[in-house]
Amino acid sequence: MVDQPELPREKILAEATQMVIEDGADAVTIRSLARRLGLAPATIYSHFRSKNELLGQIALHGFEQLLCTTREATELADVRQAMAEGGRRYLDFALAHPTLYKLMFDEFDIGPYRDDPAVLVPGRALFDVYRDLYARGVAAGCIRAVDPDVQTLLSWSAIHGFAMLVLSGRLPPPRMPMADLTAIREGFLGFLEDALRP
Repeated sequence: MVDQPELPREKILAEATQMVIEDGADAVTIRSLARRLGLAPATIYSHFRSKNELLGQIALHGFEQLLCTTREATELADVRQAMAEGGRRYLDFALAHPTLYKLMFDEFDIGPYRDDPAVLVPGRALFDVYRDLYARGVAAGCIRAVDPDVQTLLSWSAIHGFAMLVLSGRLPPPRMPMADLTAIREGFLGFLEDALRP
């Protein structure tokens, strides 16, 4: 194969991300990515030292996409509406990109990030956006007096759990095969909102 002029790192990353979205992280190899882009593998290696580094960058890119998807919703003036819409967009992202979401939360090792306090742990910016939303709600009296950091952790755990139940085929449950997932989602978000009423 004759190598073409080197592609920018961003284009290689975008194509690799698309491969994860289409077929999952296991389908991504440096050779398959190079073949898809019409490049020599050495060109990919000039940007990413290994498949693991490449997948790590894809996961980081996924967190940025999730932040962009939800940030506008969390900035709505009505805090309670912002909470519901922020949760709705989060779940929509997870369900629309199941293989990317699983890479971000199941297959991406954040251990190295925890070991270096100077480096932000992936998802930290997303956490901060929701923490600020809860702090705004407490200050305005729209929700009960909760610790914004703890509440963000609890709400994120609940919403992530809901997403993973859907992605693993456990929602809707087998005993309710005809249940409308959208209705279940809205009931779930309403439950979380009601739990924070003053």
